[in-house]
Amino acid sequence: MRTLGLLVVATLALAPSAHAGKEPAALDGVTEIARLVPEEGMIELAVADDGAGQLAYVVADAASRAEVRVVEVATGKEVRRFDISAFTTQPERLWFVGTGAKASVFVVGKPLDAAGEVIPDAGQVGALFDAAGKPAKKRFGPADAVVLVTGPKGKPAVAVRKTLPAPKKLPGAVVVQVERLDLKTARRIGKAKKLTLVDDRDDKLKFRVNHWSHDGLVAIGTRDGSYDQKEDVRTPDREGRYDLLDGKGVEVQPIADPMAHARRFQLLAKEGGRPLFARIADDLTGIELWRDDHGAALTLDQRFELYDPKSLTWAAGDDGTVWIGLAVDPWNRPAVERKKQDPEYFDVFRVGADGRATRVGRVLAPKKRFALGVTAGHLWLLERNVGFSRGGKALTIYKPAS
Repeated sequence: MRTLGLLVVATLALAPSAHAGKEPAALDGVTEIARLVPEEGMIELAVADDGAGQLAYVVADAASRAEVRVVEVATGKEVRRFDISAFTTQPERLWFVGTGAKASVFVVGKPLDAAGEVIPDAGQVGALFDAAGKPAKKRFGPADAVVLVTGPKGKPAVAVRKTLPAPKKLPGAVVVQVERLDLKTARRIGKAKKLTLVDDRDDKLKFRVNHWSHDGLVAIGTRDGSYDQKEDVRTPDREGRYDLLDGKGVEVQPIADPMAHARRFQLLAKEGGRPLFARIADDLTGIELWRDDHGAALTLDQRFELYDPKSLTWAAGDDGTVWIGLAVDPWNRPAVERKKQDPEYFDVFRVGADGRATRVGRVLAPKKRFALGVTAGHLWLLERNVGFSRGGKALTIYKPAS
């Protein structure tokens, strides 16, 4: 089961324009397989693949209808669709459960009231839809987060994160609970795990939370140092990680550089604790790739100043390979210097194990912005709506030449 994301300074060399004096090519390095445009409504950002050649996406209107459509990645041919409007009209994530024609789809979205309206600020709900589009009787949530995870013996399960009422003895506390439930029966697997936080600190665990990662299932912060009776000193605080899904306690590691650690924690809290993300470096001269709370420079094989930093997007493939998307700024500095604008390409890069990002394809896309995904040896680009945070106009599947 896989889901796609829509995701230290670069040192680069400027390549001369390959299109001086002629019309730029619409595509370079990629072949368009299919362009999926809904008859009406929009395509939501919830897109998933089964790792074996199927892609699922959602077509919805602004409030009353949503349906899941499944296509073959290699051809773009639609193989099935089903209505989820009675469950949610604002889906946020999809996961395949299984592969092929018999695969089910787990849908997470905003809950509805009795009139079919989205309930504001009510968290998430999740439900499993079988291959025919029939929803299971057991549903999950509402909760802060509903996430498909791995259960015992590698079987799919559901993690549900909730904020519980504060205990009477700690009226100002925030109690965060995570429980793992069986996907089919919704029965709890193991014990629910909790953190009871007052000002972001669990006194029992001597652990202060800085940010949450992995959909709010993992708390990252600092663990109090301990008293060394032999040396009569208090040991330094350590970085702590508490996975509420497995509940094995706070794992710790030493903090070698307190100032660097504080800067890193500030950045991670700002970025929302995502386990994987790309960002523009603070000095605006390159890109950083962050995995599991640690960042490293990316070296592009193109000059970074050619691109619009606000266009940055990323995705991780089924094999863990990271892909980066950037749009060419038509009036970048070299273009201004030669008094001729560059074609507005959207360039896609594949990041190697050495941290080098190699351009593998480009799509001519003036004044467009995209979400990027990869699956089964293909790329997909979702053309985002302008001025609206939800969804996009069209989803296009491409095959890279290499």
